[in-house]
Amino acid sequence: MAFSPYNDYWREIRKLCVVHLFNRVQQYRPIQEDEVGRLIGKIFKLSVDSKPVNLSEVMMCFSSTIICRVSFGKRSNRSHCDMGHDLFDEISKVFKENSSGSEGFDWEKGFVNEDDVQGLTYLKAVIKETFRLQPAAPLLVPLETLGKCNIGGYNVPAKTLVFVNSWAIGKNLETWENPEVFSPERFFGCSIDYEGLHNELVPFGAGRRICPGMRMGVATVELALANLFYNFDWEMPIGMNKEDLDFEAIPGITAHKKNALTLIAKKNISD
Repeated sequence: MAFSPYNDYWREIRKLCVVHLFNRVQQYRPIQEDEVGRLIGKIFKLSVDSKPVNLSEVMMCFSSTIICRVSFGKRSNRSHCDMGHDLFDEISKVFKENSSGSEGFDWEKGFVNEDDVQGLTYLKAVIKETFRLQPAAPLLVPLETLGKCNIGGYNVPAKTLVFVNSWAIGKNLETWENPEVFSPERFFGCSIDYEGLHNELVPFGAGRRICPGMRMGVATVELALANLFYNFDWEMPIGMNKEDLDFEAIPGITAHKKNALTLIAKKNISD
């Protein structure tokens, strides 16, 4: 669907996917929450023995399993995957410092469900900031002009292949103050969102070709991150410093970390 040209076929398959799959986020809530529970259980077993957690692998396997269960009704056994975000250490610290002000959340209950997530305003700001700095698809997917047009004084012929650099847009000095700094607070009181209505932040694209799986993907990310940060304190393995964290990615349509992110999970005793 992502690479199909804009025609009747594309419109039909997009309609089918949106109506029967991607818009049924609430219907798949039990699957998402079950898989998050399994994820937390897997990490807890590693934390008991202070074994390192390959977050790149477990998070991709978590995502893949949800996709398989939603699409085919069965779990995935895939074990070699990658996540794409390197900000766990800083996010975890800042999230916990600011979470006490989140509305309507009981921090003694042990599991964050999707209802709880709606009140975690700081978590949502953290995710927006991550999308801005590290969009999963830095150049989105290729687009094609339907007719000739003029952009910024340049004549663009019909059927021109167009790449939108969402990575560069998120670092535009004319839009963002200190764009290289990770600062979720920039979204407090800010109307800019990632749902395709604001050109300053387009990690999922915009218009007709916006990613149809956006809502399901964001709901999954919010639920997983909230529980990872709530249930565990995260530390670097012995001998590893913040300076050792790398952001090098493997080239491709989607940005995959070249080197896996491995951390030590410590069960949060406040549970």
